[in-house]
Amino acid sequence: MGGEMRDFTCLNTIVSAAVKQAADETGVLIGRQLSIDAGECGTIDRESFLGRVETAIFVAGIESREGYTGTFYIVFSARDAILFSGLLLGIPAARITEKRNLTIVEPDDTDAFAEIMNQVVGSVKSVFSSSFPGKVCLKLTPPSKFLPEVDPVTEQEPIPDGEYILFSSRLVMEGFETGEVEVFFPTPLAELFAAQVSADAAAETGSEVDELPLGTPETVAGDTQPRQTILILDDDELERQALREMLAHTGMNLVDAPLGGDLGELVAGASAGLVLLGVEDTGERSLAVCDKVRSVCRDSALAMIVCAREWTRTAVLRALNHGARDIVMKPFIADELASKVSRILGPA
Repeated sequence: MGGEMRDFTCLNTIVSAAVKQAADETGVLIGRQLSIDAGECGTIDRESFLGRVETAIFVAGIESREGYTGTFYIVFSARDAILFSGLLLGIPAARITEKRNLTIVEPDDTDAFAEIMNQVVGSVKSVFSSSFPGKVCLKLTPPSKFLPEVDPVTEQEPIPDGEYILFSSRLVMEGFETGEVEVFFPTPLAELFAAQVSADAAAETGSEVDELPLGTPETVAGDTQPRQTILILDDDELERQALREMLAHTGMNLVDAPLGGDLGELVAGASAGLVLLGVEDTGERSLAVCDKVRSVCRDSALAMIVCAREWTRTAVLRALNHGARDIVMKPFIADELASKVSRILGPA
């Protein structure tokens, strides 16, 4: 990292908020607490970046449209991508360690990491949409692996030639050694965002730039409204009753109903913060009900945990693709259920 620094303090705050929210939500997804250390901001060009890439990396482009046209890039080490994918897929820790040491990336890892990146981009989009209301549209380019001295450097790969503003933060997960997540903004695109922040700050009567509301994860996630209800949807009445008994200690308002009911009226009336969705199996047809729930709740902060008797790696990815935040196995284990609910809604 080098070059003359410009003042991107406010943009750094926004990016840090986005990365923090992405880490929190990825932790929920993979079942491990994931956080970031305080980040750094500086300038870098592609040549300098390539000069310090010694091991395999994953690069995902995020295309920005509307008022800010361009593409910025999120870079993870392949070791961290393998770790997150392995945890999502339920791979044993010893095998994850072996794959990280040997940089073994299998097709399931690639698919799982793509799902994780979808959630990461969702977090980034939430924060940026709050900070630049009505002015930002972001779209993910599927992540690709780059191995130095093996994969060719092209005009566009691993990142296009040019100068960048680099925002970097160290990932922290207990029990595993993790690296940094790096966000590369082409300098012209970074200047567009920074100029808008400055303009918004100037329009705020009596407000300093660093007092501008930047859309922290708490406000973006809708946490200004308390989440008081867990909605339990399952056609099996005994399963619904089991969930009610296991969650009685949470103090939450528990509402249960069969899947055949009027979901729109039920969700609207319950003001739910979480749906526990029981399905008969994990086939495409059964999991399609997730889309119905997602459609009803598209403007809310509602999260879904899907419950089924059998889960395969493919089924887990299918559920995530249909909007699930997490999955649990039937018959329910009280401690596991309570842990996953508390990760999403906070401790009871």
